[in-house]
Amino acid sequence: MNSRSSLEGRPTAGIIIIGDEILKGHTQDTNSFYLCRRLHALGVDVRKISVIPDTITGISQEVKDFSSRYTFVLTTGGVGPTHDDMTYAGIAKAFDESLVANEELRKMLLQYEELQDSVIKMALVPQSANVHYIKNKDTGEMFAFPIISVRNVFIFPGIPEFLEMAFEGLSDVFHQGHIQIHALEMFLNLEEYEIITSLDKAIEFFHNKVRFGTYPAVNRQDYYKAKLTMESGVKQNLQEAFSFLQNEFPLGSVVFYRENVVQNAGLQLYDDFLQNCTENDLKQQVRTAVEFLEQCVDRFKMSEVCISFNGGKDCTALLHLLEAVKQKKCTEEGDSSFLQAVYFRGPNTFPEIEQFIQQTTSNYFLKLYIYEGEIQEGLNRLITDYPEIRAVVMGCRRTDPHMSDLSCFQMTDPSWPQVLRVNPLIYWSYNDIWMYIRQFCIPYCSLYDKGYSSLGDVTATFRNPELVMINDDSRESYRPAYMLNDVSTERSGRQSSVRRDSEPAQRSGRQSSVRRGSEPG
Repeated sequence: MNSRSSLEGRPTAGIIIIGDEILKGHTQDTNSFYLCRRLHALGVDVRKISVIPDTITGISQEVKDFSSRYTFVLTTGGVGPTHDDMTYAGIAKAFDESLVANEELRKMLLQYEELQDSVIKMALVPQSANVHYIKNKDTGEMFAFPIISVRNVFIFPGIPEFLEMAFEGLSDVFHQGHIQIHALEMFLNLEEYEIITSLDKAIEFFHNKVRFGTYPAVNRQDYYKAKLTMESGVKQNLQEAFSFLQNEFPLGSVVFYRENVVQNAGLQLYDDFLQNCTENDLKQQVRTAVEFLEQCVDRFKMSEVCISFNGGKDCTALLHLLEAVKQKKCTEEGDSSFLQAVYFRGPNTFPEIEQFIQQTTSNYFLKLYIYEGEIQEGLNRLITDYPEIRAVVMGCRRTDPHMSDLSCFQMTDPSWPQVLRVNPLIYWSYNDIWMYIRQFCIPYCSLYDKGYSSLGDVTATFRNPELVMINDDSRESYRPAYMLNDVSTERSGRQSSVRRDSEPAQRSGRQSSVRRGSEPG
C-alpha cells in the first residue's frame, strides 16, 4: 500500500491491545480493526496500534507514551476480575496515581450476583477515573458495565461484542464535531507501478486537500488490478481529484467494481440493479429467478431450505441470488438464519474447487454439509441428518445435459429421498450466468480464469480449446471462461462419462434434474 498524507489538523488516536493471549496466538485480535474503522469514520486519525502483554510496567509505559502523543488513547482487555487483569493498575502507575475503591462502581457491580466475589478488585480504579454509563442508542437500554476513562485514556473490555456496544455508546466523545471525512474509490485495470506518475501529479496538485492511497488487487479475479482511494474533508475536492486522474490515465483504465458483494447483496440486487438498471434480457432473467426464489422463501422457512453448492459457476451465481433474496425477504419477516448448503463431493475434485468452497463458506457464513460418494446416497443422508430440510435449491439450466424438460419446482422421483427441487436458473444461458457474475463482481473459482469453461471430475476435465490464444511470443495462453465466444462449446473441455449419481429418468420419459455431484458445471 502506498499512502500519501494530505489532511492535517484531525484529532489523533493510539490503540493499545492488552493481552498475553493475543501475543501467543491463542486469540485473534479483531478489536483494532473495528476501532480503526469506526474512528476513521468519525474523523479521528489513528496513528499507532500496539499489542502488549499483561504486565503493569508494560501497560504503564505504553499508556504514558501514547497519552502524551495522541488526542485519544483506547485500550482493550485486562479489565476483568482475574489475576492477569492489570489494566487499571498499569494506567494508575502511568499517571502516578493510586488505585482507589470507586463507591459508585462498587454499588453497580453488587447488582450482579455472579460478580460478588470480584467486586472489590473490579471497583478499584485510578484515582482520577471518570465513569461513563453507556446507553444503547437504538433501544435505550443501559450497558451492563460502565466504561472508565483516565484523562485522555478510555479503557474498553477485550470481548469484541462488549467493546463494540460500549464504543457505539461513547462515539460522540470521539466525534465532537470534528471534520467529516469523505471518501471515494477508483478501480483500475492498471498495475500500481503504472499509475505512479499520474498519482504524483495528483498529490502535488491537491496538496493538503486530498489524501491518496493505492492498493494492489488480491484475489479479485481480473475485475481490477489496483484500487486508488481518495479522502478529503471537502466532498468537491474528491470529485475534482477523480476527474483529474481519470483524464491522466489511459482511456478505459477506470473500471467498475462492487465491494462487499455478500454483505450488500440484497441492496445491490433490489435497490440498485432491479430498480435502476436499464431493461435488458439479463434483467428479465434475474427478475424471473428472484420471483422463483421469493416463492420458495415464502413457502418455506430458511431452516427448511438448502442450496446445492459445489463451486461451479451456476451455483455461484445462484448462491448470490439466494443470499440477496434472504436479506430482503427474511430480514423483513424476522428470519435471519444463515443459509444452509450441501456439497456432494465426488472422488476426484480439483484442489482449486475445494479452496473456493472453503472461501465461499466463510464469505457467506454458510452452514455447509458435505457428503462423499453418490448423490442419491448423500441426499438420503442429508434428509436423515436434517429432516427439517424440505427444499433443495439447484443451479441447473435447461441447456445442461439431460435437463431439457426441467421445471422450476419439481419433486424428486419416488425412488429418491423426497424433497422439492427448486431450479430458479432453468431459463438462463451460459452468457446469462457470466453476465450476472461479472455484473455483481462475485468471486468465482479461479479455474474459470485459466481456460476451463465447465468443471467436473479432475480426470475428465480439461481446458476448453475454444479459449486458447497465441501470445506475441507464440506461446499458448487461455482467455477466461466469460470470454467464450461460442457458448455451444461450453463443455468442450469435458470428456463424456456415465453419470454415476444422477437421478434416473422415470419411464414416462421425464428427465433427471440432479446434476452429478462431482460436476460443478
